[in-house]
Amino acid sequence: MKWVLKAIMQKIFSNVPNGHTLNYLSQKYITKRFPLPDWRLENQINTALQYAKTFTKYSKVSLQDARFYEFGAGWHLPMPLTFSAIGVGNQTIIDVRKNIKVEILDTASKRLPN
Repeated sequence: MKWVLKAIMQKIFSNVPNGHTLNYLSQKYITKRFPLPDWRLENQINTALQYAKTFTKYSKVSLQDARFYEFGAGWHLPMPLTFSAIGVGNQTIIDVRKNIKVEILDTASKRLPN
């Protein structure tokens, strides 16, 4: 039943001016989705590491010389931050909205393992 409410709210956010800002505020203060829960951040980091491992296994291009693309980057950027941390040399990160907020990026980057 919660998904119905979420779907309704997302529809409203999609149709009002500055809806993406309202969506961010509702996720931060109501649903507490910001910052990402530890389990979800860890999952995203592990996924990025697996992608990099697979790329390295099947590509003749090194990570440093590779060009990675991220479509629908979202709010948190854990995968692009992980790719950067492990030495991916070039990334193009695209989303339809300017979702990035310094607060979110700073929090996510501090939570990445060294």
